[in-house]
Amino acid sequence: MPIARFCWTSASISTSSIPSNPCSGLTDKEKGQILSINQTNDPARKYKEVWLGLGGVQSAVYATETSVEEYLTYTTEETEKLEVTHMTEKLGGNMEQAIRGAGK
Repeated sequence: MPIARFCWTSASISTSSIPSNPCSGLTDKEKGQILSINQTNDPARKYKEVWLGLGGVQSAVYATETSVEEYLTYTTEETEKLEVTHMTEKLGGNMEQAIRGAGK
C-alpha cells in the first residue's frame, strides 16, 4: 500500500538543498512541483499551496484557501501578523474582534 508523503518548503529552498530535506528520494518532477509552491500565487486571494505525494505514484500541488478570518488567525506572514497585533491593541486586546474586523 502506498504511503502518503507531505512536504513543506519556503521560497528560499534550492534544488541542491532538497536531498538533506526529510523528503529526499523525490523524482525530478516532484522536486519541481515542490519548488513551485507559492511562487505564482494570485495576490487577490489569500491562500497557500501544499504538495501531496502518494508513494511516488501520484503527486500534485494544491491551493488551500480559507476564510480571511481563518487565514489571519494562522498566518505566518510578518506584515499580516503585525497588522493583526496593531488592530488588537487598538481594540483593547480583543484579538477575535480585530480579526473579524480585518476580514470584512
